[in-house]
Amino acid sequence: MLDFFKTQEAQTSHRDTGGDTKTAPRDHAGDPAERLLGLDILIVEDEAMLALDLSYAVEDAGAEVRESAYSLASALALVSQAGFHVDAAILDVDLGGSDVFPVAERLTALDIPFLFHTGHGDRRHLTSLFPGAAVCIKPTLQDELIETLQALVARARR
Repeated sequence: MLDFFKTQEAQTSHRDTGGDTKTAPRDHAGDPAERLLGLDILIVEDEAMLALDLSYAVEDAGAEVRESAYSLASALALVSQAGFHVDAAILDVDLGGSDVFPVAERLTALDIPFLFHTGHGDRRHLTSLFPGAAVCIKPTLQDELIETLQALVARARR
């Protein structure tokens, strides 16, 4: 399968190095591996390989995938649990023929920022329905997705 999240070879992940690096300490403010450091992320994506790629992308940026769902029913069950909280979510719009909008509505009610990651959507339409949401059109480069998620969380924290 085509990997939509290939980055430059110079950028390595903790999976490649086992966390064992011999480089000098760096300023982590611009470190790609720490742009989402400490954040808990929900991923709602019905394509397993793409969900895995998204998980790797956010983990490589320092976040933790707290929850993931592959269908509208499982996503709704997660976000409807008492005490549910994540720092942000990535939502595929079309989940096997069902729109993810009920999940987006619940996240909006919980004040949890989210971005739509979709190949089936019009940016203007999605942001008119959910004004605080961001939109990344598939295929999306890893850096673009992470930068968009980072900006979304920063904006929500203001």
